[in-house]
Amino acid sequence: MASLDLERPLGGYPRDRWKRVIRDCDRLLNEFGKGAAMMGWTTEDLFGFPAGGAASDGLGGLIWRLDGGRVVFMDDVGAAYRWPFSDQTSRFARGYIGGMVGQRVPVWELGE
Repeated sequence: MASLDLERPLGGYPRDRWKRVIRDCDRLLNEFGKGAAMMGWTTEDLFGFPAGGAASDGLGGLIWRLDGGRVVFMDDVGAAYRWPFSDQTSRFARGYIGGMVGQRVPVWELGE
């Protein structure tokens, strides 16, 4: 995570989306990082992005979904998160993307 640069978007993501990605990563690590690891969340669950970057139509992990939203609850089964600028929440199940078609990489391994 420390290698991510706000000014150097990876994966072809627009700069504004990239900044939200990094802020979401920082917030998640600060608020749930140790707990998520203890509950069995994987790197792919949390930080997986479609290997093709922004040009891909693949799905990603929790950070990929947040897009400026905020995790409000996390346990060993899933996480609930609030959409940005909304009171709506959604859930993401731990392990959900592991069985899906398509390759994912940790956000810090996206190409330029």
